[in-house]
Amino acid sequence: MRLATRHVTGSQAAGRLLELTVSDLALIERLRLELAPGLNVFTGETGAGKSLLIDALGLALGARADTTLVRHGAESARVEALFDRAPEPLIAVREITAGGRSTARLDDAGHNVVDPEFDVIDLERAFEEALFLGLRLNDGVNFHLLRGQFGEAMIQGSIPALLEVQEAGLLELEDDQARLTAQGRMVSNEVFSRLLITTAA
Repeated sequence: MRLATRHVTGSQAAGRLLELTVSDLALIERLRLELAPGLNVFTGETGAGKSLLIDALGLALGARADTTLVRHGAESARVEALFDRAPEPLIAVREITAGGRSTARLDDAGHNVVDPEFDVIDLERAFEEALFLGLRLNDGVNFHLLRGQFGEAMIQGSIPALLEVQEAGLLELEDDQARLTAQGRMVSNEVFSRLLITTAA
């Protein structure tokens, strides 16, 4: 995952995700996940919480918050993502209260995430990552869920790129869902390259 902010550039840009800590988020009471260098794979039964980890990371990266994600009986949910960065790691924290307040912090500098003057996280990049992870790791992408996280404008902005990939026979779009075809799964890197090139154009 790449994190982009107005204040982090050049040699200070964040690198790989080192650790994810989650408290009182949906079904998760407490979780501290350390990621090893290279590929990390999450397996488990349906409903075990694999997708919730992706949602938690999305929140740390600036995805739209929903108060229903706060664990029942808790006052607030908290997600902390630790990224590799020189000379010191970057810490991205997101807190959501049951009352609807949402706060994001980078390196302990707090900002209300609805403040339009402070672009805490590059939401476009977070949306692309969520889209690509959904296509790669799941059996498809549910636009209803993405719409709840990122808003309708972000979904509409991705439609031209998705239609181009669909026309190439690599993607199926149906009933607010997108999934790779068999051919698309075989050449998934090409799919993602096309999406990136098209959305960046």
